[in-house]
Amino acid sequence: MVTVKKRTRNGMQGPQRLRKANGRFVVTIPDEEVTEQGIEEGDLVFVTVRAADVRPRLSPRLENLLDESLQENADVYRHLAGR
Repeated sequence: MVTVKKRTRNGMQGPQRLRKANGRFVVTIPDEEVTEQGIEEGDLVFVTVRAADVRPRLSPRLENLLDESLQENADVYRHLAGR
């Protein structure tokens, strides 16, 4: 995850994909974030890097439906898993 800050403004919060370009690792900063932060090419920015754990999450309603289905159809799911 990358956080970009210049001066005392709060920076970008959220995962960005790490890529490799010309033998170096790079992270892209979206245009709207550059504009909002008032930064431009050549400015120094503060970057904090840490791994992001981004997983899809079910809505509470879907999670409940899945739990109910797993309980009601456990034998069927076990049978299908054994195929």
